Amino acid sequence: MYQLSTNSIIMKNKNKVVLGNQRNGKWVRISEQEYNDLCRVLHTDTIDEKYAKKIETLYRIGILVKDDIEKNEKDKLKSLLIAITNRCNLRCLHCGFSAGPEETDQLSSKDIKEIIDANRNIGSITLTGGEPLIHPDFWDIADYLGEHFNGSKGLMSNVTLVNRDNIDRIVRNFNNVSISLDAATPETCNCIRGEGVFEHAIEVVGMLKEKGLTDISISFVVTDINRKEQDAFKKMCENLGVKPMIRSFFSIGRGKENENILESGHDNSHKMSIEDVPEIRKKMPIIGTCDAAVKSLYVQYDGKIYPCPVAAVNPEFSLKHLNELETKDLQLLIDGRLACSGYCKFEDTLSEKIESCAKCKVKSFCWGCIIDYFMFFDNENSKMKFCDERKKLLEEVIWGD
Repeated sequence: MYQLSTNSIIMKNKNKVVLGNQRNGKWVRISEQEYNDLCRVLHTDTIDEKYAKKIETLYRIGILVKDDIEKNEKDKLKSLLIAITNRCNLRCLHCGFSAGPEETDQLSSKDIKEIIDANRNIGSITLTGGEPLIHPDFWDIADYLGEHFNGSKGLMSNVTLVNRDNIDRIVRNFNNVSISLDAATPETCNCIRGEGVFEHAIEVVGMLKEKGLTDISISFVVTDINRKEQDAFKKMCENLGVKPMIRSFFSIGRGKENENILESGHDNSHKMSIEDVPEIRKKMPIIGTCDAAVKSLYVQYDGKIYPCPVAAVNPEFSLKHLNELETKDLQLLIDGRLACSGYCKFEDTLSEKIESCAKCKVKSFCWGCIIDYFMFFDNENSKMKFCDERKKLLEEVIWGD
């Protein structure tokens, strides 16, 4: 028996209906009559051959599921990101957390181990910072994670402290490594991160691969300094056999202090042309619903727990402090999030909660991450800064002929 997935979304406009999956971004558009026929067929015991192919297509892209297989998947903590310290041996120009050698905030190894113990059944735990390797107990923490957690174990690092003496320990304790680099050339990296960082990071990629760890990604935050290197960066990652992670610059922390050299204000990343509608229609995904505080959480170096790292820009979005918890089982925090004022304030910034977006017929294709809210929402006019132009184009892409 088929039924709509809990991840499915239904949008109607005039005589057209869009059915989509908010997790994988896939969608189809059908007529209102087809949709009504589909609903009728799904409530029968047998499926007419006339509809079998359509139903199979909807099943394949995750809009329909069989029976009740998703029931136990809803609102379960799956991933945990732990910033174990805000100290860092670098002082990158764009760092949103202003991490540096002088910072002192860090979680105790006791707290980190208790978090690991209480959340052993989730899918992944990733250690980050600052620079996690600079934590005085990093290797003890890494060994503990490697030995006591069965899920995917991740490390986010600038890898400047990774070398041939400790590479085996990294590979033994982590399944994936995400490297912050932000450049395709040594010269650009020197400007953003410091001398010698680029060459060493490339060397570490080689060492990790030699030892059998192949799940490697390299991060690239787009600024005016490196904007022209994006294609070269993707090519470099292809040659290295790693995943490129292109990220938007978020002007907070030290990044805000250096905004005059990092961001000219001429970012066209949200601009599209009406001439490109056919191509955009082929590639345009549904913007996924936010997993923050539903399937993922972020534990910050000061002990505060947030829905995600971006939410940490506002202390009012903190759900709890570790010291306030009776147990480090963070599933309990997700279960009780609706009674938490921090989560309610966070939720009010999501697109489905904003009045000017709620009734929009293309909102599911426009924006979904809180970072867009902070970067582009114009509180004075109560809408996204790029709304008028983008809405007109998206209406043509989604609902046009």
